[in-house]
Amino acid sequence: MKQLGACPSCDAPTSLISLRCEHCGAFVRDRVPALNLFSTLWGVLVSPDATLLRIARSEQKNYTHVLFALLGPGILAATLFTSHAADIGWHFAKMLLFIYAGGPVFSLLLFPLLALMLCKFVLRSVYAHMRYRDVAAMLAYALSPLACASVAVLPLLLGVFGEVLFSMQAPAWKYKPLPFFLLAGVITVAISWSLYLLLRMFRPYGLDMRGHIFVAACIIAVLAVSLAIAVAIVDMFT
Repeated sequence: MKQLGACPSCDAPTSLISLRCEHCGAFVRDRVPALNLFSTLWGVLVSPDATLLRIARSEQKNYTHVLFALLGPGILAATLFTSHAADIGWHFAKMLLFIYAGGPVFSLLLFPLLALMLCKFVLRSVYAHMRYRDVAAMLAYALSPLACASVAVLPLLLGVFGEVLFSMQAPAWKYKPLPFFLLAGVITVAISWSLYLLLRMFRPYGLDMRGHIFVAACIIAVLAVSLAIAVAIVDMFT
């Protein structure tokens, strides 16, 4: 199930991802040997469909696991925020160590496993057979707005609020409401844009909208369960 275009030489239908026409062997597009991280991240923001197609066409699928690693600190910070870690005895230094030392390791375990599950089970159920490297790359770049928020917004939250961010005794939104709601708004935009990309990330491969919704729902469910398990583990060891 792939989106089809027309070969400029013989007008035969050919995949938008293919480099050569399957009928006459002519080149139907330019090669994309590798991805430039910053231009690709910018493209995900301003022209998502064209950028997702370029990612699908790229030969190297580079930076996939870098983006996975960058997601981890944000996820573990959300875990500590949800479990009110400061109120159950966590010191701020311990929280920083947990977020920045454990975060990349956690996400490098979670997201490759999630991509593998999508590749082996979920996508096959909607008759889309894809390689792990393709699924992982599309997932990483679809979640890249959250990775950027983890890199840019999380340090600001930690710097402005410190331990207060993880406490309900003096909630951050009452301590400094304007900075909190401004930064929370940026995170909300990042979550919304990642959700939009999740609903479109396999479009270059011809997956229909029902398939997109099903796959996106599976990813969101896995992430929600992972967050719930992480919160339970934090509570267990305090």
